[in-house]
Amino acid sequence: MANRFTLKFKSGPSAGKTFSLGPGEYLFIGSAETCAIRIVDDPTVSPTHACVFHDPNGAIRFKDMGSQFGTFRNGKKISSSIVLRAGDRITLGQVSTFQSSWWNALQVTRLTRFSRLPNFNGESNAASFKLNLKSAQVKIAALSAATVISAIGIYRFTQERGQASQPGMPEAPFANVEKDLRKQGGDLGVFSGALSAKLFNAKPKRAAKVRVELTPERKFIWDEIVAISRRFGDPPPSAMDPGFVREVERHLRRFTKGNYHKVMLERKMGFWPQIEKTLTEKGLPVELGYIVWVESNFQLDVVSPVGARGPWQFMPDTAREYGLVVNGTKDERSDLDKSTISAANYFAELLRMFGTERYLLAVASYNTGQNRVKRFQIASTVNKEKSSDFWHLRFMLPKETAEYVPKFMAAVIIGRNPERWDLAH
Repeated sequence: MANRFTLKFKSGPSAGKTFSLGPGEYLFIGSAETCAIRIVDDPTVSPTHACVFHDPNGAIRFKDMGSQFGTFRNGKKISSSIVLRAGDRITLGQVSTFQSSWWNALQVTRLTRFSRLPNFNGESNAASFKLNLKSAQVKIAALSAATVISAIGIYRFTQERGQASQPGMPEAPFANVEKDLRKQGGDLGVFSGALSAKLFNAKPKRAAKVRVELTPERKFIWDEIVAISRRFGDPPPSAMDPGFVREVERHLRRFTKGNYHKVMLERKMGFWPQIEKTLTEKGLPVELGYIVWVESNFQLDVVSPVGARGPWQFMPDTAREYGLVVNGTKDERSDLDKSTISAANYFAELLRMFGTERYLLAVASYNTGQNRVKRFQIASTVNKEKSSDFWHLRFMLPKETAEYVPKFMAAVIIGRNPERWDLAH
């Protein structure tokens, strides 16, 4: 089977959808009905936003077609035609993001998820596969155990480094076995475990199952965090632990003690129309507006001990970077309209940088700076952590930032559910 290049949307209205591109094919992307990849309900995607195609040399090229809000690869704006690489994250406008990858017979991760992808006739593949080990073992017998183990080791090494197989790369010694197995409907992940068990006379290990019991209150908080994550285009956070839920619960108790939450929600009424309007126009979830609660308690001219000012608590340099005037005679950080526009632009950049499925890293960056969070991500990669999202980095973050994120989440939950504390909208 010829290699296919896949584009899987991670966020935006098309989140979860996958499109593929083969030799000689091209796809236009945009909101117009004539586009092969049509994205609706995203105002930052132009009618004909971009085009992706195979060039005569076999490379995959991507070109912005003069879109209004621009296109970004891995957080950097595209100004001309580029060659797409496996693993690139492309953001169309400010919300809709897809990740690119190659899909071929050598990619274990693709084959183990084969049941969730459409085939090239547009029909659904079978939901489950059966492994025909007998046929596979006949072909394996022709290879020495050392060769098979070495090939698997090399392949897994390249997978860990994100080096997806490309056209023209030599095939591993057991590639034909894998191709035959795939044709027969075999699950290559099961195949690898069975092969290891056969060679080493051991049973494949099974992942331990962890059962988490939550009180009704914590179950409510857990469900709210999942719902909020979905608003940002993030799937249910599987790595979220009960400890984080307890932190959110602690801040909920603090925020709802006495009349504090009532005062905040009353103040919010004077701020929210402008905040909601600006964030919506930028294609951002309105939940980001609760940063103002955490930062300034919905106050316009408050100044922090370190010099941050205004409802969004911009530092002078950051404020100037995002278009606000800050000098001896004028300080626009206290201007609700202008500072909210600057904050929305800042968050749009952070979400492009980290990805909407890692939106909590964007929230953490607002507190401690994106460069610092990036350094923690690099350290996580060096330490060979499974992931560098918020759930795997939160114990590395500064204490203040580790507190900031659950505090933000608590404010959002109260704002979404005022009636739970006998409050009116």
